[in-house]
Amino acid sequence: MVAINTLLALIAMTAAAAAAASMLYVRGGGCRNAARWVKFHRITGRLFAAAYALLILTMTQRIWMLHERLSPRANLHAYLGMAVLAVFAAKMFILKRAPKLSEQLIWFGAATFLTVFPAGWPLAAASLLSELSNRNALRDGHVSHRAESVI
Repeated sequence: MVAINTLLALIAMTAAAAAAASMLYVRGGGCRNAARWVKFHRITGRLFAAAYALLILTMTQRIWMLHERLSPRANLHAYLGMAVLAVFAAKMFILKRAPKLSEQLIWFGAATFLTVFPAGWPLAAASLLSELSNRNALRDGHVSHRAESVI
């Protein structure tokens, strides 16, 4: 079974990509049905927020249980994760408190998108590939146990 962290990360990254692409399409002009694309952006944004919130909870719990220091890669990953949270929270705050600035939110969306992918894609893809190769190795009888990674 694929780790819940990997699944949540893939859902969050896919939703972030869909939300960013939909808003770039609307803002780029030539969009015939902007209301439908804005609704799609909101749905994918909420999906991102839900998956990301669950991911933050599982990863915080996982880090809290560690009794050793994180590697530099894990530290960078954690800091990028907190940066995504900060940028997304700022975007939601501006949307709710200063609707006149909503035209500028495309930059916060782009910052969220550009922070999510370097933080997530390489690790999620590596984790998924590792999980699949371990499953095949276990099935074929080549590996007797599976090591859990921190991230």
